[in-house]
Amino acid sequence: NFPQGRLTDHRIGLTIYRLDEVLDGDLDLVVEPLLLADREFMQTNIDNAVKSPAFGFSFDATNVRTQVSSVNNVITQYFNALTNGELDPNTMIDEFNTALEAAGLNDIIAEKQAQLDAWAAAQQS
Repeated sequence: NFPQGRLTDHRIGLTIYRLDEVLDGDLDLVVEPLLLADREFMQTNIDNAVKSPAFGFSFDATNVRTQVSSVNNVITQYFNALTNGELDPNTMIDEFNTALEAAGLNDIIAEKQAQLDAWAAAQQS
């Protein structure tokens, strides 16, 4: 607001009656309160976050390393072309999923689920 020499950011409730200084390049008057508001926002999110029941679980892909490599190769083959519009997703998603399954995706999922189940059971004992 030029007539009042005021800068307001309603998102964080900031009002500064030093518009001329901001226009002269003293952006710290604006940036510092924005950074503080962002840190407070992030801390609130951290404080209110719900911990995943799988927090602390780490997947060991040793038993399915061949399948992981094959699945990664399939992803490399299809992903960029699908996401960049080089392939029609209406016809190619099914082919992509079939290739992932043929590469061993379901084996990876089953192994990870078995490990997660064993880990969860050990956490309860």
